Amino acid sequence: MIAWWGSLGFVEQIFFGLALVATVLVLIQTLLMLIGSDGADLDIELDTEHASGLKALSLQTISAFLLGIGWIGGGVFNLTGSLLLAVLLGCVAGLGFSSVIFFLMRWVHQLREKGNVDPRNAIGQTGKVYIPIPANREGEGQIEIKFQNRFRVVQAVTSATEALPAQTEVLVVDLAKDNVMVVRPLHQPQLSTPKEKPQLPQ
Repeated sequence: MIAWWGSLGFVEQIFFGLALVATVLVLIQTLLMLIGSDGADLDIELDTEHASGLKALSLQTISAFLLGIGWIGGGVFNLTGSLLLAVLLGCVAGLGFSSVIFFLMRWVHQLREKGNVDPRNAIGQTGKVYIPIPANREGEGQIEIKFQNRFRVVQAVTSATEALPAQTEVLVVDLAKDNVMVVRPLHQPQLSTPKEKPQLPQ
């Protein structure tokens, strides 16, 4: 191993150094994910969260990206001697690796949540209309809501006499068939009371 490392040039040491570090990180994260540890869910705090609650830019996807750049980029440079080609193909491979890791994480996340999500926990929570909801339960729309510490996009209906447009704040009041949320506008319009007519002096 030491002899192999010493035989590499400076550029190759950068590529393969990234590859070795990223490989160790990916192996640790995979092990943590298999045993169900929360340590596998470290995310970079950027506004890249998926509707499922996962972040597209996370420690796992960054490690996978560096893995692609390191091994593929280092191999291409070793074969061709072209730094530009090595970086280009390494980035393409890194994006491919990180995409595979993201969708694998999403699949595992969905498997975990199938037995853990209880839609009844959404009753009494507030959210916003994502896709307009027809009035009088004449069709389904969607709402964005946070319950069980995750933001979710779920199907919803309303008994309100007027359709609920996007971005309307709503309150979940019940569950319908197939766990469809029943919502009402959070701010109900107040009915105006008729004013008394002034009495004319007799």
